[in-house]
Amino acid sequence: MPERINRREEMIKAASELFLKHGYIATSVQQIADIVGCTKAALYYHFKEGKEEILQEVLHTDMPDMMGIIQGCEGAASLRELIELFGQGLMQKAEGRIHRLRWTISEYPNFGPREQELIHQKQMLFHQALTESIQRFVPDHAEAEKIAWQVICSFIGYAQYFISLELRKIVDLQMQEFVKIVAEFVACGR
Repeated sequence: MPERINRREEMIKAASELFLKHGYIATSVQQIADIVGCTKAALYYHFKEGKEEILQEVLHTDMPDMMGIIQGCEGAASLRELIELFGQGLMQKAEGRIHRLRWTISEYPNFGPREQELIHQKQMLFHQALTESIQRFVPDHAEAEKIAWQVICSFIGYAQYFISLELRKIVDLQMQEFVKIVAEFVACGR
């Protein structure tokens, strides 16, 4: 049984690398099997629905688990501190995972409804958890939801512009400074 799990993990890892390099549509089941060193039949043994099921596993394993970031904010004593802790945690994850986010965004139109729903579910769970953390300081649920979206979009926007486009090389707005600006803006703006 452990060999089956290892082979399955190898297939997911190989597919992930091929999807990142060539895109989801351009990657074939045969290419994944070739990288792993197995037959297509062996791949279908592990993934009955083929490439679609493999993609679901890739999305499940490769999308960063953001819940850990929110758990790291539990000790915050104020909304400002919560947002600073959240921003620092998110940006640290973004440094190493921004290529996965870019890939997910660019490939999203190529995914089927189930894969798109998986992405939506993960994002909504993340938003819900952040909203619940914010509600410790903002009792109005609707306002806490809006603040959570503002915060998420602000930090993802920074990651896209300053990390993906390497604007940090030409603009003096470091990540820590940006986190503090967002925290101050949100905490004072409410």
